Amino acid sequence: MRTVMLADTRARIVLGGRVEGYKGAMPGIAEETHLSLDAGQPVFVLGGFGGCARDIAETLGLVERWAGSRGDWPGRECFRNHTPDDLRNGLSKEENSVLARTPHIRKAIHLVSCGLHRICGEEYGHA
Repeated sequence: MRTVMLADTRARIVLGGRVEGYKGAMPGIAEETHLSLDAGQPVFVLGGFGGCARDIAETLGLVERWAGSRGDWPGRECFRNHTPDDLRNGLSKEENSVLARTPHIRKAIHLVSCGLHRICGEEYGHA
């Protein structure tokens, strides 16, 4: 199912997600994010709301570890092979860091919109 979803989407927005009590080899949010990164699909990590997305942001080096960090979970190590450049989402490292930290939904929406606009502009020859 996740592979089919990947083929039907053009970007992934990562938000929340459990890291305990999931079914499968790794948390679902992690697996979807990992598939998108490996496929070169744009990924937006909204870690300011916690959950698996926050852990992914930490592992990618977008945010510092926090007191509520759960440590390692199956599959987390695969994100150590990626950098913020692999997000390919039209945002700078600084913008991705803000996106990964902010708990403000309007700020997150603004950053995702900016990234999508930049990607679409490049895709269609507009800057």
